[in-house]
Amino acid sequence: MIRILRPIKDTTITDKVIHGERCTDANVGQAGTLDLFKLYDETYLPSVTGSVVELSRLLVAFDYDVLRDGPMPDKATLKLVDVYGGQTTPSNFTIDVWPLSRSFEEGRGSDVVAFRDLDVANWLSASNVSPWATAGAAMADSDYYTGLGVFSQSFARGDEDLEIDVVAHVSASLVDDVENHGFRVSFSEAEETDEKTWFVKRFGSVQAYERHVKPTLMVEWYDYHQDDTGEPLLNSSQSFFMYSPTPNQNFYSGSLELSGANCMNLVLATRTSVA
Repeated sequence: MIRILRPIKDTTITDKVIHGERCTDANVGQAGTLDLFKLYDETYLPSVTGSVVELSRLLVAFDYDVLRDGPMPDKATLKLVDVYGGQTTPSNFTIDVWPLSRSFEEGRGSDVVAFRDLDVANWLSASNVSPWATAGAAMADSDYYTGLGVFSQSFARGDEDLEIDVVAHVSASLVDDVENHGFRVSFSEAEETDEKTWFVKRFGSVQAYERHVKPTLMVEWYDYHQDDTGEPLLNSSQSFFMYSPTPNQNFYSGSLELSGANCMNLVLATRTSVA
């Protein structure tokens, strides 16, 4: 069985420099794309004598409550769809996905050119009541959770979709081992700290016009029906499988529910055809 969830919110946070100032309080929660980039020494800042680094990181969250009444999933694939539109795109890089440790607000900003819309979430704050422990949601186990490890994907060409199995986070959230606040998506530490520019890896956001490029979380259960009746073997041990279309549902005999050991008999019979 498969269930596809749509995000309840997503946004990009950045400390990009515009006109000699960092836009750390800008919000782009209503933008149609999620833009991941790292700029190295592309901009001059009067107050900085060394290299100038500008970063962005992506935030995306899903509601798991609809999964709580069912069995634990076997797989949960976070998918962000590439929306290459002719812009420069990097290659041979790695993206890391970390579970967030605090909730963020999507915000109402949409200016991805001059970053003039002031709102949260942004580079400094997750919400109106909760600043990041370190700017850019960068503090391990305060801004993002490390207990489940990092979910990573390598990109050879650069135009691939992001597709990462995050079932460890979904399952841990469903049993209340961790709180579900969504994910922080970023270049790996190696890309964020090297002396290179990585511009720009662009995905569709929840506000994208085309439905097929919106982020999704595809949750899967490996329930199946196995039937070996076409290959019976005599004088050897046999296994028989019974299938119910409803998960965790017992069988019935009329209106009587069958449960417990020895509640059913299996009868094997032969039938002779009569001409």
